[in-house]
Amino acid sequence: MNVKNQLRDGLFFQNPVTVQLLGMCSVMAITTTLFNGLGMGVSVLVILTLANIIISILRKIIPNNIRIACFIVVIAGFVTIVDLCLQAFLPDLSSSLGLFIPLIVVNCIILGRAEAFAYKNGPAASAMDGIFQGLGYTMVLVIMCVVREFLGNGTFGGGLLNGGDGIRSLDHVAISGGTVKSNGGSGNLSGGNGIISYDIDLSGSLELTAKAGSPNGKALSQRGNELELDTIKDKLGPGAKVTATDADGKVIDQVPIPRPVEPEESSSSSDGGSAAPSAPASPLPGLTVTDKDGQRISYTSTQSGNTLTVCVGRFTASFRISLAALRQLRAEGIETITFQTILCSTTLSVDELLAMGGEDAEAVLTHRLTDSSLTVG
Repeated sequence: MNVKNQLRDGLFFQNPVTVQLLGMCSVMAITTTLFNGLGMGVSVLVILTLANIIISILRKIIPNNIRIACFIVVIAGFVTIVDLCLQAFLPDLSSSLGLFIPLIVVNCIILGRAEAFAYKNGPAASAMDGIFQGLGYTMVLVIMCVVREFLGNGTFGGGLLNGGDGIRSLDHVAISGGTVKSNGGSGNLSGGNGIISYDIDLSGSLELTAKAGSPNGKALSQRGNELELDTIKDKLGPGAKVTATDADGKVIDQVPIPRPVEPEESSSSSDGGSAAPSAPASPLPGLTVTDKDGQRISYTSTQSGNTLTVCVGRFTASFRISLAALRQLRAEGIETITFQTILCSTTLSVDELLAMGGEDAEAVLTHRLTDSSLTVG
């Protein structure tokens, strides 16, 4: 028995995953967090070592023609013991690994070592083979878990060492409109970030709350630094409010954009009674916004330079304007119109719209979630 050679083979030259390509199903399925990888690796190591020892002891009395069935019975016994121990003492890990613990019964690594080594060698050498092959399997699992967890979640150690990020992108994060809450996770070494990216683009009538993780996390991490909200103020629409808080919920920066007050319409019936409530009045003549059922809804409009922006807090809405109203807006210096809903923003050229229809035509721009469609007629 050459322990040094067995160790070298188990870790490198005969590694069950990288060289023999065994057990690939469980390797690809459970390597999502470090603790999943450690749990699966240690489970396989224990089962492989114990199964090798028992099979080696019984190798002279196991009939050759039914040896595979005997191997499976021995392995199944140890798998059951490990599975029950995980359920009793580590229920979260057991739930996370799921069926992959029972499936160790037919794992090719364990069956392969039983056939290739334990059935032909003594108990001591078989035990060493099980330990070193199990260590090689665990080593590959841990490496894959660290890489996949960091790239996928931005965490290390299942978020217990490094807190996870709420929203993470390597190059660009863009949020326009809607209500968003993004919290960084807490960790032992460092906290996560509410939002982290090389470039963070916030615009529209957005209500965003970003919370830093504990310790040392950032609420809005752009290029490694906390985003200064004053730099995005000009991009925000009416009613927008962006808030950055620390791990305790204390506000560290905030930018609110007031919403314009719309005129209220009231009417009374001819006999002095109150009439039924009417649809919200359009602040701009000839322009209406309707919901998915065709009912008129209120909106806000702002002008910045030669651009008119119309905002509505809906996922689905239609922007309607007559070409006569467009000509009036063009005469007032408006060159482009931007229509914003929660998930979609569309900018149209007034001149191009005027060229598409006749005197009595109407332009209808409809947003459905992230899709937009335009008709003129």
